[in-house]
Amino acid sequence: MVAAPAHPGVPGSDELLLEARPLPGHGKVLPVFSTVGKLVAALGQSQPWAVLPLERAREMAAAAGVELVALDPVMSPETWQWGPQDLDDFEQGRRMS
Repeated sequence: MVAAPAHPGVPGSDELLLEARPLPGHGKVLPVFSTVGKLVAALGQSQPWAVLPLERAREMAAAAGVELVALDPVMSPETWQWGPQDLDDFEQGRRMS
């Protein structure tokens, strides 16, 4: 099981969208973490996440065209992170859908 950056898809569906990130020297990758604490340390406290089997994360990444799934990567300080306002905006957008 790994913790992956993720958020819900279309309201009313079971859809889960994993979030790829740029990783220097690798292009877009799906970062996954061995613990939720490591995910929070790398992507911030506001990052939505889901825990799922590593194999399922790999399958979902491949289906989205992301070839590399990186376990416990070191993220660049410039990596975009969700903030509290981003979460509020996301939830408001979901309610309006």
